[in-house]
Amino acid sequence: MLMRISRKWYLVAALSLCCFIALLGAISRQIHLRFADGGYVVIRPASLWGLVRSTTCEIRYCPGEGKPGDVALTANCANRPLIVAPADRKGVLLCLYDLEDMGLWLVKIDTTKAFDSESLTNHLNEIVRASSCKIERGERGDWFQVFEKLRGMTPDQYKAQALPDLDLGFVRFFRNKESLMPEVKGHTSPFSGL
Repeated sequence: MLMRISRKWYLVAALSLCCFIALLGAISRQIHLRFADGGYVVIRPASLWGLVRSTTCEIRYCPGEGKPGDVALTANCANRPLIVAPADRKGVLLCLYDLEDMGLWLVKIDTTKAFDSESLTNHLNEIVRASSCKIERGERGDWFQVFEKLRGMTPDQYKAQALPDLDLGFVRFFRNKESLMPEVKGHTSPFSGL
């Protein structure tokens, strides 16, 4: 009799654990960021299960002045946005993106201009799924802005602006800021090929 109760308990515990893991994988928290210029961004990163199958990370940027913009970027285990930061120019948001086999890319989201599909050159057409505003590849000056912003961030500020590599609901894992810095700095060089 005791043996059967024990087996039932293991079965119930195993099923409960599977349900718990399935629910955690489906959860996707929104990230709300406020910027010094009065603007804000709302990011809905892919859930854990969304990263397994290719899905999107949705970004809504509302600058301090001007019209908002909506962007959907590819998000999966190998390709995903890492961090967002406002550019020095009003209405522009910079998004550091990890593109498999291509390294870091800088996506410039410009809400002051309309979407132009012809601007999606190179690998931008793989990154951008949908947009209401102009998307361009970041230039050397944009990379320098991101480098300076990253360098000036405290660990808490970095975690507030970074998108998690893995979000389990009760705990989030982020890419290490120090591991990003050398590659971002490399793109600020005149010899970077931009």
